[in-house]
Amino acid sequence: MSSLERCLTLASKMVSTYDRSVSLQASSSSSITMAAAQTQYEAANQQHPEFYFDDETIIFLVEDCYFKVHRYFFQRDSEVFRAMFSCPPGDKEPEGRTKETAILLPGVTKFEMTALLRFFYNGPFLRMYESYNSWSLKITTGEWAALLSISTRFAFDKIRARAISVLAPSSHTFNLLDSVDAIVLALKHDVPQWLETAYVLLTLRDEPLDDAEAAKLGLATTVRLARARERFWRAEAAAVASGGRLEEDVRLSAGPFSRWGMRANCPRRARATRVVHDVFWPTSEDGHAACAPRVGHDVFRPLSEDEHAARASSIAS
Repeated sequence: MSSLERCLTLASKMVSTYDRSVSLQASSSSSITMAAAQTQYEAANQQHPEFYFDDETIIFLVEDCYFKVHRYFFQRDSEVFRAMFSCPPGDKEPEGRTKETAILLPGVTKFEMTALLRFFYNGPFLRMYESYNSWSLKITTGEWAALLSISTRFAFDKIRARAISVLAPSSHTFNLLDSVDAIVLALKHDVPQWLETAYVLLTLRDEPLDDAEAAKLGLATTVRLARARERFWRAEAAAVASGGRLEEDVRLSAGPFSRWGMRANCPRRARATRVVHDVFWPTSEDGHAACAPRVGHDVFRPLSEDEHAARASSIAS
């Protein structure tokens, strides 16, 4: 036998010995692992309260389109759906299991449903604006408005709060919504905290309301805004005529005034705010504002004590 043959034979024996050793270890380890696993299965007696998911899917019919999605998100985030899914089906087949028993959502649009599902499934990756990262997904102003609508209707409280925060009009930063649209959405979806700023921005705006904006706002709101603008601009004109000097607007950037506001401490904004309060929330004899807006066009209600305090603080600041 040559030297090469002897080396090959020895190497073969070494490999064979190693394979048998590994096989024995694996067999022993497998036995130990199976025994430990069985013990762990028998000892398990609880489900994690947060991360043990009901992975059942549910089918919705929105307009002419079926959506088959996980029930978990709806049950977690909406009191309405939580109550719906907790109801026993009785003798009937549970709703949402098949297309024939799909859950109908009257009044909901495909766009609203899609926006909601994108928020559920892509939430951690959504961005308000396009970023430099190609994987980032942009959520548009229209989608935020759709989220506000569907979250209000079906009590998705956290999503509603997020949409309100993102879309809120501001007098000193860029606004996603035009002031007229902000008023319309505020009245429709019960977001009264938007109204003062939106009214002030429209009062300060150089251009009057056009026909399309007046149609959106309704007669009473349009009349009140016209009254506020007339009072404010008459006061400005009187100051000029009497030799007074008007403070110039302090804007953060160029652009339509309904989208670009002025600094919170601007004197003109303070005067416009007082006029808006006088017109929309007139003060009664006891010194309290008589009314405040609520859901529905041109509907008003008495202010609460907390609202009185908040408005007084806002005016003072």
